[in-house]
Formats: sequence, structure tokens, C-alpha cells
Amino acid sequence: MSSTIAWSYELLPPDERCVLRALGATTGSISAAALSEVAAVSSETAARAVNGLEAASLLRRRRDRLAVLEVVRGFVEEQLRNEGEEHAVRDRLASWLTGIAERDVDDPEAWPEPEISRWMEAEDANLRSALRWTLLGPGGPLDSWFGATLDRTPAAIVIAHVFFNYAVVVRTVGGLWARLDPRPEEAAMVLGASRLP
Repeated sequence: MSSTIAWSYELLPPDERCVLRALGATTGSISAAALSEVAAVSSETAARAVNGLEAASLLRRRRDRLAVLEVVRGFVEEQLRNEGEEHAVRDRLASWLTGIAERDVDDPEAWPEPEISRWMEAEDANLRSALRWTLLGPGGPLDSWFGATLDRTPAAIVIAHVFFNYAVVVRTVGGLWARLDPRPEEAAMVLGASRLP
């Protein structure tokens, strides 16, 4: 199977190879709009490459989400490392995710709660992967401080889940706190207290 995938990969034009390698940095799927930023190509180039990759049966499309086929993922991740692009592509993925999160922090009213929840659900796997890469991968804090990378260990997965869940709780509590009425008794009722008799 791997020789067939390698043969198909070699037949691809350079732009399609680049986009396919960028898809290898994602976990699960990514939006078509984000793919051009992660691959560092124009949106037109990304759209042409996606059409070519879909025609070559190397990715799947569900609505506006794109994912590399699982049988191809390992090969593509290896190509990403072999081309020396892994750090840059994973950093661009993390930067894109951070940019979306900062948009929400800068203007919470611009992104209503149902929309951010849908986005977080769709990007959950990429958020976890980017967090794991940023904290535990090469060049992350553990690598810098202790010379240890944990990006492929079970401990890394647990740590990434803890940080991600902590961030969700902080955002939820912060959003609730921001909606509190400045009058103490109204604020207490929002938090679930009953009126004093």
C-alpha cells in the first residue's frame, strides 16, 4: 500500500504535494479557508490543489471540511518531516488557531456563543494537536527547559487535555462573569442563588 501511495504522491504537481503535506499537520479535518494559510499558498492555489487531491482520492471533503485519508496520513506526515517543513507548517496551524481565538477575546460580541462552540467542536482535534505541539514538541517549553520532548507520549496527551479543558472552563466562567448584572442581588440570582425572604 505504501508504494502505491508513494507512486501517487510522486505524480502530483508541486502545489498539490505542498497542500497534502499541510493536511498532514492537521488532526482530523480543517476548513478549506484555513488550509491556504496553513499551507502558505494562495486561496486559488489551495482550491486547485484540493480539487486535484480529491480527484486523486487522497483526501475527503465533508461540506467545507477537508481531511487527508487515514491510510495516507502516516505517509504524508513522513513527507512533511522529510521536506523539513514540519515545524513551519505546525507553527502556521497553531498561529491560525490562535488568531481565531484572539478574535474572540478582542471582541466577544463579534462571535456569538453558539458559533464559537461549533467552531471549537469542529477544530477540537486541531486545537489539541497544536497545543501538544506548542507545549511539548521540539522548541516547546519542555524542550527548552529540560531538553525533553514529549510530543509522542501518553503523558503529552494527558497534559494537553488538562490545558485544553482548563481553557474551556476559564472561557465559560469568564463569559458568565461578563454577563453578570452589576447589582449584587441580580448577580447572585444569575449564579443560582434564591431571593432572600
